[in-house]
Amino acid sequence: MANMLERKASTQFLLKEILWRPGVGTVLALYGLLQLISNFVAWLLPIEEQAKYQFIRLASWRVWLVGTPILTLALIGLIIRSALRVIAERDAAHEVEATDLKAKIAEKEVAIRTEEEQEEVILGLGGLIIDAHGFLLRCKKENEPLPNQEIAEWKRKAEDFLLTRLGRTYFLEFVVCHERLPDGYISSSTEHRFQYSQIYPRFEMLTDFLRKVKEGSI
Repeated sequence: MANMLERKASTQFLLKEILWRPGVGTVLALYGLLQLISNFVAWLLPIEEQAKYQFIRLASWRVWLVGTPILTLALIGLIIRSALRVIAERDAAHEVEATDLKAKIAEKEVAIRTEEEQEEVILGLGGLIIDAHGFLLRCKKENEPLPNQEIAEWKRKAEDFLLTRLGRTYFLEFVVCHERLPDGYISSSTEHRFQYSQIYPRFEMLTDFLRKVKEGSI
């Protein structure tokens, strides 16, 4: 039932659009005007002379024999041309609507997927930051050996995570990060001081990345 109503509405719309086209409207208006003029002229004449002034008799039969098919074909051509244009415009409108609908669905899917990915990124950065904070605490204990292998594994893990989740820009920032020690940090152990200078700026960088992810700027 719905399809029948939709086809009926489409047909009515199509006919309305065709009949309102300038070309078709001009031909119909010209035909109506000639009919009106011929009837008006015939109305002014005596009854016995009115018949010869009807529109069909204004020209000879030879003119009408040639002109009628031409006029008919021209009218049919205008109707077909208008119909094709209306169908193309309607198809284009339907295509735009379908594209918009697909875009909205895709946006919802992306939004859902983005929320899940954002949660994974937050958890991943949080884990890296916790590990870095633990290494910084151990670097302050000069009488204990440093977990150099664990620190190297942490760096590789952080680099892989940043490259796959945040992109090459953040990965490069992390890799080329300059060594830096916080104010007030003092250590007599060169090895402890070196590892601290390696971890500390990256710890702050990951913290800043985490803040930006939560804000939605990344």
